[in-house]
This record gives sequence, C-alpha cells and structure tokens, in this order.
Amino acid sequence: MNKIISILSLLLLISCINNKSQNIVSEYNGGQITLDEAQTALNKIALNNQNLTGIQFNDLTSEQKQVIVKEAIINEIAMSEAKKRKLNKSEEYQKSLRIFENEVLTKKLYSDIAETAVTDAKIRQQYNQLVKELEGKKDVQLSYISVATKANANKIKNILRKYPTAFASQAKKKSLDKESAKNGGDLGFVLKDQLQPEIIAALDGLKQNQISQPIQINDKWVIIKYVDERDTQPAEFEQVKELIAESLSQEAIKDFIAQNLADANISIYLNS
Repeated sequence: MNKIISILSLLLLISCINNKSQNIVSEYNGGQITLDEAQTALNKIALNNQNLTGIQFNDLTSEQKQVIVKEAIINEIAMSEAKKRKLNKSEEYQKSLRIFENEVLTKKLYSDIAETAVTDAKIRQQYNQLVKELEGKKDVQLSYISVATKANANKIKNILRKYPTAFASQAKKKSLDKESAKNGGDLGFVLKDQLQPEIIAALDGLKQNQISQPIQINDKWVIIKYVDERDTQPAEFEQVKELIAESLSQEAIKDFIAQNLADANISIYLNS
C-alpha cells in the first residue's frame, strides 16, 4: 500500500511540474513570466490598440509574443526596482493606489448593477412596452435641405418653385447636412413625434411631394419635402434587443446614482 501511495504521489508531483512548466512562457535572470502575466501585458497594450482587443497570447506570432513577453519582463523589473527604492511607501504612491482602487471598484460595481438589471425577461418586457407606445403613431418620409441663412434658403426655394424635381440635386450641392445630402436630402421614414415642432407644423400643411417654405430651426434654415406617411412599424425584437439592454443598464446605473445622492443628505460649503 505504501508503495502504491508513493507512486501516486510521484505521478501527482510530475503532473504539477508539467502543468507549471506549461504555464511559464519565459524565464529571465531574476524571475519568470507566466501565461497569465503575458496575457495581462497583452490586455494592457490592447487598451490603446483596438486591433488587439480579445486576442489571446497563444494566438500571436512568435515575434509578437517576444514583444509582449519583453513588455511583461520590464514591468516586473521596474516594479521590483521601485520597491527596492521604497517608492511604494511614498504618500504619493499610496494616494494614487487609493484612487486606482476606487476607480476599479466603482467600475466593477456599475458593471454588476448593469448585469443585474438586464435579463431576457426585462428586455422583452421593455420591447413590448415600446411597441405598445407606438400604436397609432405615424412614420413620415421626408427630404430636407439645411443652409446657414434665410437668404440662401429663399434662393433655393425660388429654384424649387420653378423646378420642383431639382430638390435632390439642390440638396446634394447645397445642404449642410452632408450625410443626408448624399441621398438627395432623403431622411427615409422617421417617427413623426420625434421631429422638431416646427417641422411637424410645416408637414401638417403639406400634401404629398409638396415643398415647404424655409423654416428656421435653431441657427439653421431648412426646406422640407413631404414624401410619404405610414403607420409606425416597430423594429423587430432581434434588431433592437442589444440597444434595449444597453438602455436598461444605463438606466439602472443612473437610478443608483440618483437614489444614493438623494439619501446622502449632502451639504456643500462653497465659501470654505
């Protein structure tokens, strides 16, 4: 029995040694770098290089692995040297450490709040509520031209009065909204309730394919072409579920902040 136990112990020891050696990706004078440490170094570099986001260390080329390993080694050497100089005992370091800890824990808390707030059932419930709110609403299809001054808007309106079919070409040439200008000013179908009140008022006085008078919206002047109208068509659930999840997450975090600020009974002494 003792012999069997000794053999099992030896096999276990060999297994542990093999596992450890497989986890070590580099050795240097004074230490070694594990796979986890190499991956951490890679993740830190990925924060400033989106092309590396989600990449695993073992997926890198040999040259790339060397770069990452050297980065991990110099970090270890620098940290060791800093401790030798007792820089980690300085007040400045301790203050920075507290700030870093606060930031990390706050981010993890918000992440936990967000994850807790989002479930498949809550996403579906929110979607159904949004669909219900859209019942009886209208989508309108319109095109528009945006310019800086009323004088420019009047010039374009005079051209369109003579040549109504020139709306798209005028939008491409003169509209300040370059994105919609590419499509001749066409915005496609949009929820009518989400438009500015001035545009809604102008649309209500137009027939299909009619063009509005110049309308001032904030510091711009716009000319609207009413194209079509239909009952609002909600997006499919799969198209918007991620947006709903993000909205629920952000709402939960905002609620947490607002509730805790309200409960904190804050006094601020501005003159101190």
